[in-house]
Amino acid sequence: MILEKNKLLKLIPVFGAFLILLGVIKLHVYYNAFNVNIFNYLEFTEIITSFLNDIFIIIIGMAGGLLLNFFEENRRTIETRENVYNSLLDENKFWKRFWVYFKLDIDMFLLMIILGLTTLIIYLISKIFVPFAFYIFILMTSLIIIMTFIKEFKRKYYLIYEKFPDSTYFNLIYISILLFLSILFMTKIEIRSVKVNYIYYGTEVTFQDKILTSDSAKYYIGKTTGYIFYYDSNNDITEVYPNSIVNKISIKKR
Repeated sequence: MILEKNKLLKLIPVFGAFLILLGVIKLHVYYNAFNVNIFNYLEFTEIITSFLNDIFIIIIGMAGGLLLNFFEENRRTIETRENVYNSLLDENKFWKRFWVYFKLDIDMFLLMIILGLTTLIIYLISKIFVPFAFYIFILMTSLIIIMTFIKEFKRKYYLIYEKFPDSTYFNLIYISILLFLSILFMTKIEIRSVKVNYIYYGTEVTFQDKILTSDSAKYYIGKTTGYIFYYDSNNDITEVYPNSIVNKISIKKR
């Protein structure tokens, strides 16, 4: 993966704005699932900090991917990949080009197939839906579609301009899409954990005149600097309490 240092330095402000955008997307998707317009209760600084844990997990995953890619490129050199890819420039049949893409990125394709079949088999046998495996399967499928689109775009670009587009910007676009999809799917998993698995079961918020304890019907879903949110699943409404009237909050996570 080619990323030129001087071009990356110029794009730092853009990347910062993109991180803020990711934070906005995560907050909107999560709280919208509970019918809350979170931006009415939010301070700007909370947008970035809202998904730092997700970014940490994604960075670990990407580091692992880069490590695997390092060993992969030592086994199958970049020059070989480029030669194979260049041989596709005059190939008019998409299915033949796709078969070459499949062989070049066979590890990712096999992982997608294994996850898909595992999720399907578990569901057919036990009627148990495995959300994490399913979301990863969707993520991998999306990435394969995006990677195929990028390869096809590069090919078309070369046929028109007789040169390949700038690799740095293309790889940055790919990484940006990867981050966007990862944040989106991790947020969906978080929503399911709260709504279905009741991960905040037993969380207590103490007011001057009452105590709210999270159960399967009414439960804590999150907080900002100024507010705490409780979701009433029976009535499909979210109650918002200002922190100024809260004496104590004990968050329990299972």
